[in-house]
Amino acid sequence: GILLSATHVAWSMQFFQRLGRAIFQSPQYTQAVASKFAGYTSKLCRTSFDAGLWSSKPPYYTRIAKELQRHGRLNAGASVLDLGCGCGTLLYHFLKVEPQLELYGLDLAEPAVAFAQTKLPQGHFTFASMSNLSFIKSDSISLVVTLGSMSYLPILQSLCDTLHEVIRVLKKPLGQAWLGKSGLDGCGPGFLRPPMSFVQEHCLGKDSGWRLIRLHSNSEKCAYMMTQHPDQVLDNLDRPENRRLTRVKK
Repeated sequence: GILLSATHVAWSMQFFQRLGRAIFQSPQYTQAVASKFAGYTSKLCRTSFDAGLWSSKPPYYTRIAKELQRHGRLNAGASVLDLGCGCGTLLYHFLKVEPQLELYGLDLAEPAVAFAQTKLPQGHFTFASMSNLSFIKSDSISLVVTLGSMSYLPILQSLCDTLHEVIRVLKKPLGQAWLGKSGLDGCGPGFLRPPMSFVQEHCLGKDSGWRLIRLHSNSEKCAYMMTQHPDQVLDNLDRPENRRLTRVKK
């Protein structure tokens, strides 16, 4: 608690922000990260495929896909962008529940991107950073998803840049972002694990019209939605008695 609080204060100080940008936004750092990812994902993708993660067996991915479909996030014709798509596993399971999706994915591991493109030839996969989505048109994506990747962003500025890019590419006003294992509130892997309220204040602001909402979901305990409709969130998505839109208590 004390360490996290001190870290949050440091993130808001200009000195640490400048230092972080100098280190973590340099081409050398990006290249080093890309090289590290490329080193193990070439085997990881094949191993995960052989282990059955691309079958209907893994309940984890299937639950997420069916939950999002059940609540109108994976409709026929919807465009879905996966930030840090890895080998394409999550998008594959999305396609299993709704074949008429337009798929986009990006990752810093070129072997993973190549693997995903081979297994999902109808998708559009790119070797890129999630904080720069310049190859995606504005107001073109129905749903942005990420599962664990966002928590590895090294500095607050990278997280803010990513969320701003996500907002740019989402269709207005109904487009939404589903953030799983994002690190918000210390929930998830990685390094950058700030409170949701801290990110709301420093990245989105009070007047942006966008809000981060934590979901009460049984498919992923660390699930958040970024939406322009903060008065309506999905409550206990996986429970039949609560499959409805409810108002957030203010």
